Amino acid sequence: MKLRVWGCRGSIPTPGPTSVKYGGNTSCYEVILDDGRSIILDGGTGIRVLGEHLVSEADEHPKDILILFNHTHWDHIAGFPFFAPLYNPQNRIRIYGPFNLVNSEASFEKTMHVQFHEQFFPQKLTHIPTNIEYYEMKEGHTEIDGVKITSWFMNHPVQALGYKLEHGGKSIFYTGDTEPYQNPWGSTQGADEEDVDEDELEMRLNAELIIKERNNQVVETVRGVDFLLCDAQYTEEEYKTKIGWGHTSVPDALELGIKAGVKTIGLTHHEPLNSDDKLDGIYKWALDYVKEKGVDMHVEMVREGMTYEL
Repeated sequence: MKLRVWGCRGSIPTPGPTSVKYGGNTSCYEVILDDGRSIILDGGTGIRVLGEHLVSEADEHPKDILILFNHTHWDHIAGFPFFAPLYNPQNRIRIYGPFNLVNSEASFEKTMHVQFHEQFFPQKLTHIPTNIEYYEMKEGHTEIDGVKITSWFMNHPVQALGYKLEHGGKSIFYTGDTEPYQNPWGSTQGADEEDVDEDELEMRLNAELIIKERNNQVVETVRGVDFLLCDAQYTEEEYKTKIGWGHTSVPDALELGIKAGVKTIGLTHHEPLNSDDKLDGIYKWALDYVKEKGVDMHVEMVREGMTYEL
């Protein structure tokens, strides 16, 4: 199993001289199985280049393409209308995304249709000639084309699924956009009983238990994978003003990898304001952090255009 990176920038594309090394395209990854088949993770602007690669291949046979979407924020779907295989009527494209637990009427399929509205794009999705199939997923296990896939809801302002793929004795977990679950009502530690009534204190306690359980469940879902492709958008300092934005700090990402005992962690979804030089510095900091912890976990600062062996 291999992981090829077509886009690893977070939030918005960042073309220019300061993003040449790590890349400016937004989220798109290709998991390549030992038999040559591929599974695409997300459809950010990087999927445009991937589409050109697939079309340029000598094989002229119809393609059966499988895409797993983390969620439907623009930086994860913006490249999809420019995905060249969409425009070949012989192709079949199966796309999977999160079931909306909050609003069932805002289905994954309906949301994907929005970006093809005439106000945003010259072609409606219903006019695209390719056979597109939509599937909504919740938490659980399934098998698609011989690949075991575990989907898990991550912590993001909208429904977002992380995916674990297992095939041929290898495994990868893609968090997509996420941050550690936190108690929105604050901790009970140090709470003055005179300032907090019994009902609020009980609510905080219950919330803390749920938060702790959800974070532990994420660790167990990630447990022991060969490659953890993890949101690590912010430095520790940057995260202080971004709590609740749905992205992980580098130390929190590393701690997830350490607790779960993963072999390799790939730090990704890079902050658009961070230049190549700053990302180099963050990478050095991450390597020193893991070394000080004394754990045997390989760290990669994910780069566009790279292929990683699992």
